[in-house]
Amino acid sequence: MKTTQKPISIPSSGKKIKPPTKSAKMQRAPRSRNTIDLLHDPRPSAKAKAKVNLLMEAMQAGVSRRDVLKAGAIAGSLAVLPANLLASGRDKKRHPARPPRSTRSTETRTFLFDFSWCDTSNHDVVLAAGKNYHLLSRTSPGKLRRLRRQHPVLIQVPDSRATHHVVLDMPADAIQICYLQRFERSPNRRSASHKKNDDNGFEARDEHSSHNISPRFRHCPNDGSWSMLGMFMHHPISALIAAAEKEASLLGSFEFPKVPDKWKRLGLTGQDIAVLGDPLGLDTFKDNNDTAAAMITGHPEMLCFDPDQSKYIHDTITSQNTGDLADALTFQGPPTPQENWAGCGTPLQANATGWATLVPVCNEDGTQATNSQTQALQYIPVYSDQTNSSLNSDGIQPSLASAKQDTTLGANNNANPDPTPGLIWRTEDGVTTSAQDATSLGVNTGLSYTTKDFSPGHGYSVEITDVNDNPTQPTVAAVISIRVKNWFIRYLGLYVRYLRSDGSAIPLSELIGTDLSSDVIDQYFQFNSCCSDFNSDPDLFLDLLSPEFELYGMPLSETNNTYNIPVPYQATSVVFLASGMGASNSSSNPFKESVALGATMTGVVSLGLTMFFLALDAAQGLAPFISGLEDSDTIFTLLPLIIDEFEEIIEAVAFNDPSAFIGLGVDIGNVLLTSGSKALVTYVAKNIAEGETEADVLDAIPVFGMMYSAICAIGTLAQLAQSATDVLVSPSTYAYEITLTHDIPVTVRPNLTDDPNGWPATATHFEVLAHFDGGTPTTVAAEVPSTTTTEPITVTLESVPLGGTVILSVGVYSSTDFLVGRAIVGPNDNYENVSFDITFQELLVPLEASTVYSHKEVIELDAAGDHIWVATTTPPEQKASGCNPSQGQLCSLDGVTVNTSAGAVGQTFQSYNDAVVECANHTSKINGYQFSNISSTENPESGYFFNGCTFTRSPRLVYDLLNNKNYNFYLDTTSSGPNYQGVIRQVRLDPNNNPGFDEPDSNLAWGKLQHPSDALLLHPAGQIISIANTQNKFEVVDLPAAAMSDADAPFSNTYSAKGLRPGLLDGPVLAALDPDGTILVIEAGNKRIQAFDLHGNAAPIFPNGTYFVPLKVQSVVKYLDFSVEFKGYMFVLSIVNDSGSDVFTLDIYQPTGEWLAATTGFNAARIAVNYWRDIYAQNSQVLLLPNGSLPARTEPSISHWIPSTP
Repeated sequence: MKTTQKPISIPSSGKKIKPPTKSAKMQRAPRSRNTIDLLHDPRPSAKAKAKVNLLMEAMQAGVSRRDVLKAGAIAGSLAVLPANLLASGRDKKRHPARPPRSTRSTETRTFLFDFSWCDTSNHDVVLAAGKNYHLLSRTSPGKLRRLRRQHPVLIQVPDSRATHHVVLDMPADAIQICYLQRFERSPNRRSASHKKNDDNGFEARDEHSSHNISPRFRHCPNDGSWSMLGMFMHHPISALIAAAEKEASLLGSFEFPKVPDKWKRLGLTGQDIAVLGDPLGLDTFKDNNDTAAAMITGHPEMLCFDPDQSKYIHDTITSQNTGDLADALTFQGPPTPQENWAGCGTPLQANATGWATLVPVCNEDGTQATNSQTQALQYIPVYSDQTNSSLNSDGIQPSLASAKQDTTLGANNNANPDPTPGLIWRTEDGVTTSAQDATSLGVNTGLSYTTKDFSPGHGYSVEITDVNDNPTQPTVAAVISIRVKNWFIRYLGLYVRYLRSDGSAIPLSELIGTDLSSDVIDQYFQFNSCCSDFNSDPDLFLDLLSPEFELYGMPLSETNNTYNIPVPYQATSVVFLASGMGASNSSSNPFKESVALGATMTGVVSLGLTMFFLALDAAQGLAPFISGLEDSDTIFTLLPLIIDEFEEIIEAVAFNDPSAFIGLGVDIGNVLLTSGSKALVTYVAKNIAEGETEADVLDAIPVFGMMYSAICAIGTLAQLAQSATDVLVSPSTYAYEITLTHDIPVTVRPNLTDDPNGWPATATHFEVLAHFDGGTPTTVAAEVPSTTTTEPITVTLESVPLGGTVILSVGVYSSTDFLVGRAIVGPNDNYENVSFDITFQELLVPLEASTVYSHKEVIELDAAGDHIWVATTTPPEQKASGCNPSQGQLCSLDGVTVNTSAGAVGQTFQSYNDAVVECANHTSKINGYQFSNISSTENPESGYFFNGCTFTRSPRLVYDLLNNKNYNFYLDTTSSGPNYQGVIRQVRLDPNNNPGFDEPDSNLAWGKLQHPSDALLLHPAGQIISIANTQNKFEVVDLPAAAMSDADAPFSNTYSAKGLRPGLLDGPVLAALDPDGTILVIEAGNKRIQAFDLHGNAAPIFPNGTYFVPLKVQSVVKYLDFSVEFKGYMFVLSIVNDSGSDVFTLDIYQPTGEWLAATTGFNAARIAVNYWRDIYAQNSQVLLLPNGSLPARTEPSISHWIPSTP
């Protein structure tokens, strides 16, 4: 019976072919040994090659794609990889000392390219890889067949997309950024692949020659202009294997490797990748997805020089986010030279087409720079707006979020303080309070000093290690030793500012030559001899702090950044400044003159010069390069040069304005080509490799601006604040005040009038909590005698900051932490020899497993419309009345807040009022947001005020919880701009000190938020904290000493991003402050309560040093509110679905995080717990007059709840 052969389809190509006949197979020429491009010695056996041939024959005979891929697992991965790599994997000695280039190992690689998306019909395409330039060949059908035999995964690539290929030697132990140039040929020129000895300088070789290496590109075939077809990151074979092995080791049962967008679109699945086991084949094919991945990798917080980790990041993160960006690149077409460029003075102007514009760079003499080897013109690509938009939203943002979540890519400084290869992020445990369990530094000495803030900054920390109060210099009162750490990829200029007792800065003219004699300056400020110009009165330059631990995944030499700071007699305190490129608003930075040095070094070195090491496969030279810059001789030479040449360019650049990075690579690149930068470029070349020349470095300038471009892609400050970045949202200046210390004796006594027996019989211990303005809270504890006593007990706060003000809180507790007494004193002046004598008030109600809360009273209106308390055990029904623009509509409830000392309860809500106009338009009335206040005393009307107009978004009222009647704020949401979503303004509750609030048009501001606020907190140290739910972030505003203009008010610092690990958030819905200053955040996504300090560091405050505790497992419909009392008990109000019914539930958690008790039927919308455990609740109940009619203003009622007694 005759069988008819049917055409079959090669997957994804759509091309129909007929299986060859038997005679055709017999006539096929035998394969040459040299056509197996990727085989190294030892060569594959004849048996392995036979398996490859059988595989192709099976494919042509109609075997299914899946079966072909399964077979390819044998022929593709085993036959084509060197036996020694399969046996041993990557050399475990990860970072050997870098040998001279002549001894560097290389490996032969084949790359297959897709240029079907652009015209290459009359062009030469060149791969630029470091110092080497390789001419690509067009891919013939025979070549493609041979590649598919070696790597069956390439069957997925349509013939039409396999346009070019190259075989070349590449680094075997380092990553390298490569780019592709397209040169239009001169008329009548043939392609180099068709001519053995080209007159234009191509040393073309036959594709079947014994070496089988691409022809070297010697000279460009035209006037030197070219367009860019793409770029990619080269990873050595050992890294391909190591990354695949790492990913496989992290997979669970029935999980498969992630599929890069490139291969996903070609029909490949994770199961296919697992079956094939051919990472080399996957890496062979390059298209615009690889360009997109390189762009994402160019972000400074995604880049990793460690080959294994870099490839792992590519496979599991960046390659998953390239598809849309690759489409955008393809749609726009290749970058071409700037069309309107007429000379070196031509300003940057983007072309109308192309995913970037190639902007020329110029020599010092005004001519366009050329490549020293090929004579090609030199350009730096500047991405288009469309590219930037897609790079940000489709590439960088999701990649950063994944990278920060991957715990194999980062470390905690406390757990792993050693430089570690491959790490691209670090965290440090937060410090929320200073517990005086041990003697503080300097206690019982003549002089002692301490920092006001003990918590580490965002990527930076300061710690006092010693105080010498008997220095040898007669004009110096003490020498303070401090240890600093800087674990972000940026430089910081270190400065010292001396303050008088009144807080004013001492001018350098009054110090240098007097208290700070020449001997003192020479001993402690070594840079004064070379770099006194860096002083910025009143700030004295100390040093340049380089990155620590790792830089782009490369371990840096371990350094002990310890400094000795002399303190002259006329100085009471010292401000230690660390400044550089950051996200702070320069106009609101009181130390802005100290920023230029660190910012310039960051812009030029960290973000710029390091790209030369990536381009010239010199990752191992990066650490010596950075370490060398710490050498005094080197830095004395290069630091003035860098500042002189580049400061003017960098001074207008800050992370809070990503648009300032547009064209920055071009501006710096032009300066690098001048004679003034010769010493710097020579130093770079020396660290790249022995014998490297300046020309070699400068030839790589087309990739110089990659990191600037990635930062620029963020677009706006608002977009930057939404990202998962750490470095780019760090402040421009870290200011740590090191102040004289003193001891504060605190006497605590019982109220004998209330109880003549003295201390409560159940009292076992008490705690004193001290809040210093601008400082970390300090606690001290003491035991109470077990027998009856009326005697007071005195404790001492040792070596605490001197100056400013202090608030003291006392809590007296039983053995079960039942609060039996309380007191608050202050704010009082924190002067020398101050002492406190505090009488506490005895309390009777504990919190225990059986504790429930009951309704005591509710606010109502009397006939005159005044607010009164009405006793009732029945709470109001919680039911929203609606959001229509009609009188009596109570649309939403947004919070209640308490100020204990002022006896004030404030609330924010949304309602419609006939008598209230819109804040932004006094002729309009809307269902808008507003806030009001009542007194918590027996006469609530005595403290009543109303803001008088409505906001379109919630104003978020927040009060000081302790003892400052005027330290209260609201969020003015009518005042916003391109980079901020509201302005912090003051509310004053002291009836004797200008009571009221600053209105939206007052131009009196205390800070600006970058995101809409879902919860607002006030930290006693002087910070506003805001939760941004949809961005998975929180913001912190450092409040200034006094109100500023709206324009100059400080921007918030943003922290965290979406994720699971400590320090990341998923669905932050509510937040509260622990009395010791800890920020506690409820995450609906992660179902936990996580602790943070003020600088965004996760704080290990829970048992066993954990950063978070789980929420009770229950069917929560919505978390309504979160509050904390004085001892740290946490109150969570939520709606819980119980057997199909929604039940208002108040859960109480112990300070350790364990669930304690619940009150069901706690009908309330929002709550505020004062430090003494009473709860004030906001109700969905519209206040009515006694006759049932509506008052002029629509507002909700407030209830007072109390805990049960034992």
